[in-house]
Amino acid sequence: NHEAEKAHANANPEYKESQVLTNLHAAVHPADMYNPMMPNDYLAYRQRKENEFMQADLDRQAKKTMEMQKKLRDQIEEERQKALATGDVDKIIESRRLSAGIGGSDTGIGVSSMGRGRGRGRGMSNLPAWLVKKKQETE
Repeated sequence: NHEAEKAHANANPEYKESQVLTNLHAAVHPADMYNPMMPNDYLAYRQRKENEFMQADLDRQAKKTMEMQKKLRDQIEEERQKALATGDVDKIIESRRLSAGIGGSDTGIGVSSMGRGRGRGRGMSNLPAWLVKKKQETE
């Protein structure tokens, strides 16, 4: 393109390209020239920003999930230590049932008022294996 302009300038003696334009045209390398078939850099930039945002959101969700799991593990470990210290497994089982929304042993096993989709099925307890084993050993 630069050569075509030089040829045009030589063919038209009254046209004189300014030094600024000459320097500007000389500074553009063929690899840097605009190609309409190449994707726009702005589109790639927006896609990269969107990916970064999605990754940050996934990281935030993973961190929140990990914190919730840690709290739950700590709570289970605390209950386990309490059960071992007091030896009163029935009390812990009853507190688990109440916190899960399942009625106590005197009212029969009922369904939680919060709806379905809460574990293994209607009215089934979802106690940790160590607590079920301890309960079976005491019976």
